[in-house]
Amino acid sequence: MTPPIRKCALTVLVGLILSVPASAGHRKHADIPELDGLEAFSRGAPEPVSTRPWWSSFGEPLLERAIDEALATNHDLAGAWSRVQQAKAGALNAASPLLPTVTLDGQGQWAPRASLGFGFIPDSGTTPTGAYFQGSAKVNASLQVDLFGKNILAWQAARYDAMASEGDMASQALAVSALVANAWFDVVFAREQVSVIEGQIATNDDLLQITQLRYENGATSALDVLQQRQNMATTKALLPPARTTLARAEYNLAVLLGRPPTRVPDTATALPELPGAPTVGAPVDLLDNRPDLRAAVARKESAHRSKNSAVRT
Repeated sequence: MTPPIRKCALTVLVGLILSVPASAGHRKHADIPELDGLEAFSRGAPEPVSTRPWWSSFGEPLLERAIDEALATNHDLAGAWSRVQQAKAGALNAASPLLPTVTLDGQGQWAPRASLGFGFIPDSGTTPTGAYFQGSAKVNASLQVDLFGKNILAWQAARYDAMASEGDMASQALAVSALVANAWFDVVFAREQVSVIEGQIATNDDLLQITQLRYENGATSALDVLQQRQNMATTKALLPPARTTLARAEYNLAVLLGRPPTRVPDTATALPELPGAPTVGAPVDLLDNRPDLRAAVARKESAHRSKNSAVRT
């Protein structure tokens, strides 16, 4: 995708992640079965549901930049965006039978006046000069009466298909953002782990030198020196696996962003502080806030209207 399209697609993706559509004929919780204890399940939260992207709660600009880049460059999301546009175009096409049809027919003729014949030749017998034009135009308008509602149901089904495609794309965007965030935190954690091991190696080396000096001055035994050397060897053995884990985490993050494995994005030097618990509303709000559930409801509504449209003549 070109940069302008990437920016537009990213804006739409974040909007879809945060959107809670309650229009287009979709009634909130209209299809929730009657369950015992539904009143407690539907009890509202003391605070409204947050409308910010979930990853912004960490306050890490580098994390936000990485997720934005992934949402803008991910090819699976680009395919999902194309499917949304295709579904919307299909919904627009399904509405065409409900609109009036207007046609304009016209014809014209331009010819020399001499072709009019003897009845139009002047009495002087001279040949007329110049030309003449004659034409006609006709406007035709028609409107198909959807007596049984077949076309309206087909149009509504196509609209729900488009809503389902949007839900699929938003769900996929959430999955991508979660994968990138996990990979980003893995890189930060692996770097901290390597740093801790390197610091422990430096500390063990200082202790080994001190123990060696004490042994040379007779203040300690050779056993203490050997034990400290063993501690040094054990700590050094932890460093290669930690570096391998770091390299693997960096490659994973770079690939998720569509970069070559060697182009690792910038990350924080330490894990951020955990933010407060997010406000998610009542449990029943998940039926509207989760894009995969919105897509499932939209597909159910689309199938219902497609069935009714098929049986009507």
